[in-house]
Amino acid sequence: ADGESPRIWSDSYGDIVTMSSRRANGTQAIPTALLSGNQIFNVSVFGYGATGYTASQRGFIGFFAEENWTDAAQGSRIVFATATIGSASAGVERMRSDGAGFIGINTTTADRRVDILDGSGPQLRLTFADAASYTDFQTDLNGYLTITPIGARYYLGANSSILDMTGTGT
Repeated sequence: ADGESPRIWSDSYGDIVTMSSRRANGTQAIPTALLSGNQIFNVSVFGYGATGYTASQRGFIGFFAEENWTDAAQGSRIVFATATIGSASAGVERMRSDGAGFIGINTTTADRRVDILDGSGPQLRLTFADAASYTDFQTDLNGYLTITPIGARYYLGANSSILDMTGTGT
């Protein structure tokens, strides 16, 4: 009904609720294995603009085969996609968790457990609970690391001031 949020309910008592999806290539009569890159399951969102609903998704969570599947090898990844602010384009991948356990943010080829790609600003911000105190970390094209705290002190080591830079200069 108008003004109400429709919900899909699944009740369970004494056990978990599971939503499952199966996918094969081929046909129902002759199924074949998934190939690397095949999407297995997708949760998509569409919305209403000024005159109608979007023709394509504006965000999704997708589950993909990470390799050609066999009975012994079935690697997968999860992809999170969103639409760019100020655009009417389909959602694009923003983050993934791959079959190697790597998380990539703004990259489809994470090389470490957490890999953040941003060529225009700091790649990482650590923020204290008040949201006003933070430190930015940025690596440039030469591999130089810049650490920019909102305060003026840098400490290396637990509870010590091995490096305490409170002044100005280089």
